[in-house]
Formats: sequence, C-alpha cells, structure tokens
Amino acid sequence: MKAFLRKGSVSILLLSMSCVVLGYNQKKEQTEVTETIKKSFPVSPGGSLTVKSSIGTVEVQAVDTNNVNIELARQIKAANAQEFEQIIRDLQLDFEHKGSDVEVIVKLPEEWGWEKIKRIRLDMKITIPLAYNVKVRTVGIIRTNDLQGTVQLASSGFSLTTGNVRGSVDLSSSGGQIEAGDVNGPATVSSDGGPIRIGNIDGDFNVRSSGGSINAGRVDGSVTAHSAGGYIRIKEVTNAVKAITQGGYVSTYISRQPQSDSSFVTLGGSVNLRLAENVRLTLEADVGTGSVLSDFPLPEREESSSIVNGDINGGGPKMIVRTAAGSLTLRKWDPANPEPERRPSTRHVCGSRNHGSESEIRRHHNEPCA
Repeated sequence: MKAFLRKGSVSILLLSMSCVVLGYNQKKEQTEVTETIKKSFPVSPGGSLTVKSSIGTVEVQAVDTNNVNIELARQIKAANAQEFEQIIRDLQLDFEHKGSDVEVIVKLPEEWGWEKIKRIRLDMKITIPLAYNVKVRTVGIIRTNDLQGTVQLASSGFSLTTGNVRGSVDLSSSGGQIEAGDVNGPATVSSDGGPIRIGNIDGDFNVRSSGGSINAGRVDGSVTAHSAGGYIRIKEVTNAVKAITQGGYVSTYISRQPQSDSSFVTLGGSVNLRLAENVRLTLEADVGTGSVLSDFPLPEREESSSIVNGDINGGGPKMIVRTAAGSLTLRKWDPANPEPERRPSTRHVCGSRNHGSESEIRRHHNEPCA
C-alpha cells in the first residue's frame, strides 16, 4: 500500500512539473516589442501640425527649428509572433507632408476590443518651429510648452496641459483636468469631468466644466462660464459676464464698464462681486433665502422678500443675480487692497437695511429670510 502511494505521488509530481514547464513555455512565447519611429520634415514658420490619433500620449515642443521632428515610440504585446505581425498590419500609421504642413494619423480598427487595445502603448514626441499652428486629437495625455499660433487640443478622457499661447486656443477633455498658461487671444475651454485652470486671456473666454471648478486670471473681454459642480472664479473681467454654477460659488472683479448685460446664477453657492467704483449697473437680484451685502447704496428690501433691485452709480446694463440660498456680496474695489477681508458697509438681511455693528453682520450673515 505504501509503495502504491509513493508511486502515485511520483506520478502527481511529474504531472505538476509538466504543467509548470508548459506554462513557462507559453509565457516565453509571448512577444513584446518596443520600437521607435523617427521622421523629420522641412517646413516654414506659420505652417500647421495636425495629429489624429486613436491612442497615445502626445507631447509637442516649440523650438528654434525649421523642421517638424517626430519621434514615435510604440510598444506592442502579443501572444505570439503571428499575432504581433497582424497587429502591425492592422495599426494604421501615416505621415503626410505638404508644403509647410505635417499630418500624423494613428488609427485602430473599429472592431478592436479593449483586450487588444490595451496591448498597445504609443508615446509621440514632436518638435515644431516657434511660430506654428497646432491641432492635436488623441485618446491620451497631451502636453505642450509655450506656443505661437492657433492651438486646438482635444483629449478623450485624459489631462491636457499647455504653456503660454500667443494666439487663440480651443481646449477640450472628456474627463481629465485642463491647465493652460496665458493666452494672447480668445479662449474656448471644455472639460467633461476635471477642473479647469487658465491664466490671463486677451480676448473673450467661453468655458464649460461638467464636474470641476473653473479658475481663470484676467480676461480682457467677456466671459461665458458654466460649471455643473464646482466654483467659478475669474480674477478680473473687463466686460459682461454670464456665469452659471450648479454646486459652487461665483467670484470675479468687474474692472471696466460692461457693454452688455451680465448674469450670475448659482444653485448652491454665493455670488461675490467686486466692482470698479465708477461702474454703472442696474441690479436685478433674487437671492432666495440668502442675504445681500453691498458697499453701494441700494433701495430698501421689502419685508420677507427675496428680491433686491436698484441702480448702481445711476444704472446701466443689467446685472441679473439668482441664488437658491447663497448670499450676494457687492464690494468696491480698492487698488491698495484688492482682496479685502472686510464686510461691506450696507447690509440687506431678511428684507431690511441695517448699518449695525460688525458682530451683528457676522451673526446675521447666514440667517435665512422668513
């Protein structure tokens, strides 16, 4: 009986060793290849780079050159050599050069599933002349340095970062955050999930975020901003503002006379505005259960009313404010103290005007109206 067990144990051991060897061989047969493709095209400043890629990271650097230099690293994992060759045949990779323009196309077959797509990694590094237009669309991260020209960048689901741009910009991401430096031109920015941060803009600013905050510097133009879940903060704007947020506050400084109507709408936050001392506006505010605090004299608010209307400096374009429960704050801008912590001197709480003490203002600031 013991001899039988020893014989059986040996058989099981040999079978296990065979499985291990078979598994090792299968793993050893897996093919993994990393290769770098390099291309260089002579161009003139003022031309355009276009990248249309179904996958991969794209990095663009403007340098002192008269060439578009492309370095594409691709890594492919396959079960065997035959599958590797098939992937190479199916993966479309084209470079097209016409005059001063260069186009790069990377396309995957539409029938490919995620299991096959994730076996491929592409990283593209491109250098361009200092003055050159850029248009990139990819399912991956996009990064650039300072650029001069028209810039259009679109990433599906990943972050997007660019430096200062001397020209107009159009930036969009279907899920990642967007960061940009100063823009010497109009800017259109859209994110379907991440926050947006951008520097000063010399032109109109059109921005939308479906889930993150919006933070911008000085906008020398008008602003149209919509956030589905975060705050909207524009450091300074020189024209009209239309801002809607469904979950945060709105804050800006209007430094010049707006040429058209402005509107501020929040469903869960406050509206905090600083105004140049001589700006002329006609206020039409409905603050729900919130309060109104103002450095500018306004008519008395009716008892138990959520409405506050009045002319600022004699009236001008409308400034429409709607808050569900947040407060409205109107402050005069002080050049010596651009971010004052003081409370405005005039308070409209629960339908009354009160020039009470600082402690009273703090006590009543968040009290809802009856």
